[in-house]
Formats: sequence, structure tokens, C-alpha cells
Amino acid sequence: MGFAFIRHDTHIDFIGKRHWAYAISLILLLAGLASALWGNGLKLGIDFAGGVIVQVQFSRPVEDEALKKSLNIPELPGISTQRFGEGGRDYLLRFSSSETGDASALRTNVIKALAQAFPDNPAEIQRLEVVGPKVGDDLTNKALSALYYAVLLIAVYISGRFEQRWMAAAIMAAALWGGMYLFSFTSIGMGWQVMVALAITLVVCFVLKLNFALGAVVGLLHDVFITVGLLSILDVEIDLNVMAALL
Repeated sequence: MGFAFIRHDTHIDFIGKRHWAYAISLILLLAGLASALWGNGLKLGIDFAGGVIVQVQFSRPVEDEALKKSLNIPELPGISTQRFGEGGRDYLLRFSSSETGDASALRTNVIKALAQAFPDNPAEIQRLEVVGPKVGDDLTNKALSALYYAVLLIAVYISGRFEQRWMAAAIMAAALWGGMYLFSFTSIGMGWQVMVALAITLVVCFVLKLNFALGAVVGLLHDVFITVGLLSILDVEIDLNVMAALL
């Protein structure tokens, strides 16, 4: 007998328990929406919000709280620390704002603050990166566009591959791509553009009776929205790695 996690004679009434699944999904969606709008919000990383990343290495181990207190100065706003590696000597320092001068001034401020707080434990800056607000906005727009076009291409492929309706899929793709292109000339933010485009995608799939594509899009949006809501509830930072996972 082959190895199996589930017995072949197992019978579970999934359809009969669908109302429980609906209720759980609805609760998770509403909780995530409430957290994103009125709770923690979406904690965007430096990749999207802009800011500074500094990698430092101490001669001897340093406590997290002591390091954070030493850098809590006006020149370095919104400080957060993250230990990595072993030994407690390596840290990533993140500042929420990049409006703190050029790279040389930032390096000077960090070195000065660390030298004052830990005079007997010298630190070396191994990496310093500055992400401006413009770069963060561009990355945010590109990430949202990538999410939308990924969903759209999946809908097009499923419509053609499994329903043999390549013409309807092509019409849908052309119409939605044209709509996104026209949106780009308006003052509507990319987030709202994507939400409107996704809603139009669902309506077009319903009108053209692309049932498989409609089911796939609804399933994908359901999973992504629940995941993003849980990230907001747990106050997890959304960076490029998280965005890649969502894609």
C-alpha cells in the first residue's frame, strides 16, 4: 500500500459545512479590513514608505533596548532595531524618514550617537541605504500594478485554457488594459485604480460567463485580502519580500 496522509475511504461533508467556512472567511475579512482602516493600518517597510537602513557591527554584544534608547534622537526619527546573525553584535537600524540629510550626514549622526552611548564598544557601519519618498511611491505603484496584472493574466489564461474562450478572454484583457491605461492620466491613486480595475474584472467575468476565471479571481482575492488583513492585525512590516510572497 502506498504511503498516504488521508485514508482513501475518508468521507468529509465539505459542502454541508460550507456555511462555517463562509462565516470564518467573513470574520477574517472584516477583522483585517477594520485593522487596516481603523487599527494598526498597513505597516509599510522602507522599500515602500522611504527611509534609511544602516547595518552596524559592534565589537561586543549589545542589548536591543540599550541600542534603541541610544539612537532615540531627533536627527534619527522613527528608529527601529533588528538583530541578525549570531552573537548579538550585528544589527539593522531602520529610520522611518529619509529627510535627514545626505548619506555622509546620516553616517556621522549614527556614529556620533553610538560612540556616546557605547564608548567602550566601538561600532562599524557596514552598509547604509537611503530610499527616498519618490522611490518608495514608485515601488508601491509597481507592486500594486503587478498584483493586478498577475490576477488579470491568470483570469485570461484560465478562460482560454479551461473554457476554450480565448476570444472572450482577449476582449476582457484588452478592455481592462485600456481602462488601466486611461486611469493613469487621472489623479486617482494607484491603490484605488487597482481596486476599481479588480471590481471591473469580476463584473466582466460575470457578464461574459467566464465561470472558471471568476472563481479563480475570487479565490485569489479572498486569500490575498485575508493575508494582508492578518499582516495588519499582527503588525507585520510589508516589504519587497512580503510583496513577492503575496504575488
